[in-house]
Amino acid sequence: MQHPTAKTQRNAERVVEPPGMENLRDYRGFYEALKAVSGPTYLVQSPLHSSDGQDLTDNTSILARWSEHFQSLFSANRTIQDAAILRIPQLPLKEELNKPPTLEETIEAIGG
Repeated sequence: MQHPTAKTQRNAERVVEPPGMENLRDYRGFYEALKAVSGPTYLVQSPLHSSDGQDLTDNTSILARWSEHFQSLFSANRTIQDAAILRIPQLPLKEELNKPPTLEETIEAIGG
């Protein structure tokens, strides 16, 4: 059996009776107690690499890399096989959607 560390002991005391939680609608108190138990959080950012593998650190080069990525993603020529299109199930057409709205429907849509 492990002996509780000082941090574990403090967390156990906080869990039993978090301060300021008498009112169940006290959301701020809840999150403050939750942060007190969980401790500080650290923002860790995954490294972004250039197309040749170098680490990018400054915002300008990171934004340029994202731009390069999406340019290559959306400008790529893609060939679509007819067999793939034919495998997509065809839904029945709703002919009522082709009719223009009546005057009453237009007035109602405008808010009249």
